[in-house]
Amino acid sequence: MNFKRFPHHRSHTVKNKPFEVYWSSNAEKILQKRLTPLLVEMELKFACMVRMRVHFHEDIEHKQSISITDKLSVLYRPVVGQSCSLKNSIALHAPGELTTGPMANRFPKQLAIDYVRGVWVGQYS
Repeated sequence: MNFKRFPHHRSHTVKNKPFEVYWSSNAEKILQKRLTPLLVEMELKFACMVRMRVHFHEDIEHKQSISITDKLSVLYRPVVGQSCSLKNSIALHAPGELTTGPMANRFPKQLAIDYVRGVWVGQYS
């Protein structure tokens, strides 16, 4: 996903570093129809291998989320998996959240989201 190709953009400072969020016109149309913010969770999971995923949560608030707009919030959660399962898990409910150490203090540099054929998609780095 080419982050900078999207027309909508917000810059924030998180942990004293720049964080850029980009989203498509399709995503903007759907976001504007929302009554509550969409929570975009950036999951960094450590188990057998490192896995980066983006989860989209409807009607969920999280005290550590960052408001990007009145319709969009983001959350970064590094977690340690309990096993080497490759099943799709929702990190908001997964045990083993990292709260200390270098990965807990890290934050992604950029996030891009789109709404394609009725499904939210995203990528971060």
